[in-house]
Amino acid sequence: MKLSHGSLQLMALVVSAGVSVHAADWDTQSIGVSYLKTGSPTESLGTHTVSALTEVTVTYDLGGGNFLDVMTIDLRPTQLVFTFLTNLNFTGELFNGYRIFDAGSAPNLVGAVLNGGATTLVGMTGSRVTFGPDQVLVNFSGLGSATGDEVVTVDLQFEPVPEASTYAAGLAVLPALGLWWRRRSVRG
Repeated sequence: MKLSHGSLQLMALVVSAGVSVHAADWDTQSIGVSYLKTGSPTESLGTHTVSALTEVTVTYDLGGGNFLDVMTIDLRPTQLVFTFLTNLNFTGELFNGYRIFDAGSAPNLVGAVLNGGATTLVGMTGSRVTFGPDQVLVNFSGLGSATGDEVVTVDLQFEPVPEASTYAAGLAVLPALGLWWRRRSVRG
């Protein structure tokens, strides 16, 4: 079967309509944060809308109405940044870490990687960061902050999302493809 120049152009348009994607992230998404403890229910630290300036402060109850801010968690579109504000020791506690999760319809995660160049907490390794399509778990169990200014950064990677124009282009091509197929069948 010989293809005409017009047929080749039409096929090229159909193929190119399916490749327009953009990088996804958590910008403007609703993300939940939970505190994980062994043998205890998960404690929610709320749901937050992610932007370049979204910060969650973790406060420890010292008892007697006294509280201490111990950590901040910056929820960024493609990163999580944990900053210790005080000396902490998680070696004898039931604390397991944090669960950062999709509380809406955010794009699927395909990677959550410890950024070794931006991590200063001794003993923090990549194996302490696990993920699924809709959550990241960061395990600090058994570690401790020596100076209160350590930082742990986790880089997030997402499944690419098709551009809206991809769908529009694909739909626009369907009638022309049908016409081409009909003409081809009639010539048969």
